[in-house]
Amino acid sequence: MSSGAPDRDDLNRELTLGEVFGRSFDLARRNYLQLLPIFAGFGVIVALVSTLIREVTPPLVLPTTTDISTLTRTQELAVAASVVRWLEYRFANYFVDWLILYFAVAIGCWKLFQIMSQKQKLTFELPQRINYLNLAITALIAVLIIEVSLIIVVGPLIFATILYLCFAASAAEGKYVFSAFGRSRSLIAGKWGKTFLVFTGTQIIVYLVAYVVSTIVSLLPVSALFSHAVMDFVLALEFPLVSASMVVLYTSYRRGEEKMVPRPPSLYDNLTSQPMGNFSYGKKNFCSACGAAVSADEKFCHNCGAALASQ
Repeated sequence: MSSGAPDRDDLNRELTLGEVFGRSFDLARRNYLQLLPIFAGFGVIVALVSTLIREVTPPLVLPTTTDISTLTRTQELAVAASVVRWLEYRFANYFVDWLILYFAVAIGCWKLFQIMSQKQKLTFELPQRINYLNLAITALIAVLIIEVSLIIVVGPLIFATILYLCFAASAAEGKYVFSAFGRSRSLIAGKWGKTFLVFTGTQIIVYLVAYVVSTIVSLLPVSALFSHAVMDFVLALEFPLVSASMVVLYTSYRRGEEKMVPRPPSLYDNLTSQPMGNFSYGKKNFCSACGAAVSADEKFCHNCGAALASQ
């Protein structure tokens, strides 16, 4: 089977893990130029904001001695306060980075759905327009849940997997925050393992590439802040792959869940329009070409357009 963008025939069955990755890469590649302005713009924002937070982050003050027992109470409190302040800034940095990047991902999902809809590769109708506020609030709450879950060792992996399709559900169905969360959970039910592998695999790919680029840049005579900014920007340029993976999973899971069938025929499908006014209540005439009833004063058949014989 081709690794092209998912279409109706492709989604008659649930895609395998390899097909999900293949189609995600292909979907991102085919539409990268259309997604680039979105992610490049947000990449600049995340690089600037992250650099500013790193610039104002207070230095981490650690004891100079390895024997902690020799520290006075005042020194212990000073070290603890320094560590807490440093962690607060680091958590704030990660929160802002993830919020900006995943808001961009949500917009990227909408853009991909639009492109697929124009190519008639969706079996459902999109909302008429994008709701930026809804996507922003969804991203805010989702990132907040994931970051707070850091108190559990595997919390971010669990919650990020459960919420992985909330942006696609919000963009494709116009779902609001908690409805989008519930929709994501219901789509992923029974497919948690595959979703987890797609989520972690995609994250590893984009972060690894960004880290390699940042490491190469750090070998140049540049500051550490500049190297981190480059990493953030490169990371944003790779995030179309994240949007694509969400769209591919969502369309595949939705197709498998809904088992969509063609619309039943309607009694009104084959009705033809009839001329209004000038009705003849006497003997009816008929078009010799198609047999439709015509009025005496019609020169051309209203049904097929054939010229009518003069009476």
